[in-house]
Amino acid sequence: MAVLDESVAPAPARVIPFKFVAGTLAIGLGLALGREAPTVQMGASFTYQAGRLCRRSAAEGRTLLTAGAGAGLAVAFNAPMAGALFVFEALVRRF
Repeated sequence: MAVLDESVAPAPARVIPFKFVAGTLAIGLGLALGREAPTVQMGASFTYQAGRLCRRSAAEGRTLLTAGAGAGLAVAFNAPMAGALFVFEALVRRF
């Protein structure tokens, strides 16, 4: 949400594997870590970086970022409609 508000820059590509490994270790060690935050952040980062790799415009990069965040939430809870509603309601703020 902060990236869409343009208050922080998008995460670099190297964050994706670190989040995956750190999240897996944290959950495996029994730490209190919700499954939605890492998947939302990894999905958003992955799609944003894919857009940069394919030389998409900034507006298309923001769209890919929101789609990836929704996909990450949908994967975390096995609820595709919830992912779509999350994008419209929380990220885009239009419903």
